[in-house]
Amino acid sequence: PATWVLCNHDITRTVTRYGREDTSFAFTSKAFGVPSDLELGTRRARAAALLSLALPGSVYLYQGEELGLPEADVPLDRIQDPMYFRSQGRAPGRDGCRTPLPWAADEPYAGFGSTVEPWLPLPDDWAAHAADLQATDPASMLALYREALR
Repeated sequence: PATWVLCNHDITRTVTRYGREDTSFAFTSKAFGVPSDLELGTRRARAAALLSLALPGSVYLYQGEELGLPEADVPLDRIQDPMYFRSQGRAPGRDGCRTPLPWAADEPYAGFGSTVEPWLPLPDDWAAHAADLQATDPASMLALYREALR
């Protein structure tokens, strides 16, 4: 049987990638300053999720897809990915899709631990994507995945 994957730990997150002119799955599509229409990307990611979940075979979800997380802009002084350093800082690397998940909107570090700062920062606006908020919103990305997987 086939397996279906929209995103993984090496490529730009689906919401961000689908909001760009070039929506390719390649690592080379990662670059600094590439504009993305996140509203468009979210609509496309919702459609792609429903399509992939309707296909025969297995679906693999990358952590955060079910929350509709965009690619994080990791500050240059916090980047840890060797790809960034090997490119002499020309490529942002993969840290933007490897950040911790926002679990609780009103908790320190969005619920990803409360006493120790995570290895990568969570964007300030990610509280809006927190799982606890989406769990009660019938129009959220999390609700879409839950309903589609029933």
